[in-house]
Amino acid sequence: MATTPFYRLGCLSDDDSWSLFKQRAFGMGMNGSNANLETTGRQLVQRCGVVPLAVKAIGSILRFRSQESEWLHVKDSEIWDLEDEGSRIIAVLRLSHEHLPPYMRQCFSFCSIFPKDSVMTKDKLLALWMANGFIPFFKKLKRMLMELLHVKCMISSMVLQHRL
Repeated sequence: MATTPFYRLGCLSDDDSWSLFKQRAFGMGMNGSNANLETTGRQLVQRCGVVPLAVKAIGSILRFRSQESEWLHVKDSEIWDLEDEGSRIIAVLRLSHEHLPPYMRQCFSFCSIFPKDSVMTKDKLLALWMANGFIPFFKKLKRMLMELLHVKCMISSMVLQHRL
């Protein structure tokens, strides 16, 4: 039996980390109303240690938060005081989970019952969430689906196939 050699991924450059963060936090781009958040965002990117998963998670947390006080709350969080970079990354992921609305936390936690690297269609996963009562109102389904897709970067142990 043969194995495939692994490729060790490195960290991103500062510019690439900032670009990834901007994409996650600001969506289509920065404008005058969110330009004042750039300084705080750059400080957060530095604290992430240019680790792509941490940068994406923090950017996703802040995507729908437009108040500078909300960004400063994340920047001043005690998670950044952890010495070990690995512990800091886990703490960033925990922070991103804590910032999910309760119904999304429930849906996300439900995904943990599937084995690592499971492949599932979006429709089947939605049907399971609905069958378990996690998505009770069909009218809210589209909005909730869009929000859930924004946090799909957090679902690293499952591959969701998106069919249009």
